[in-house]
Amino acid sequence: MIKIQLSDPNPTTVVIYSKRYRRDEISRTVQSAMPILRSFEEKSGAQLGSLPFCCYSDWTAGGVTVAVGFEVTGDLAADESVSTATILRHKYASAMHQGHFNELPATHAAVEEWIRSNGHESLDAVYEFFQTSPIDEPDPSEWKVKVAWELVD
Repeated sequence: MIKIQLSDPNPTTVVIYSKRYRRDEISRTVQSAMPILRSFEEKSGAQLGSLPFCCYSDWTAGGVTVAVGFEVTGDLAADESVSTATILRHKYASAMHQGHFNELPATHAAVEEWIRSNGHESLDAVYEFFQTSPIDEPDPSEWKVKVAWELVD
């Protein structure tokens, strides 16, 4: 059973690389964004968090906008390849997914159902915060991702 949690806002400053992808390209989003974000880190001297997150928005039949990013500390200026933002400015419903990334849709569905059945309405932003890395943890059954859906106030 997937445990859903309602959390208060947790405004977090992030640096993101955002791009529109076709649905069949979604699995490549983190791989394509990492060199751009790491280059920004080197040029700017920013300290990026250790594990990335993805934010999915503007779903249509043609695709989805995906922002890949990291938490950052301190003030920094974006450049032509990345931007800064504040995320989690609203209450959000979340669940911890454990297992292969291919099984994430079931966790998203559980959060979405919880939102509906508890009288909430979601915003357009849906997040996946990676808690483990496949590079560091080769066993997919141990991979963890926090799934979070921001809610309308």
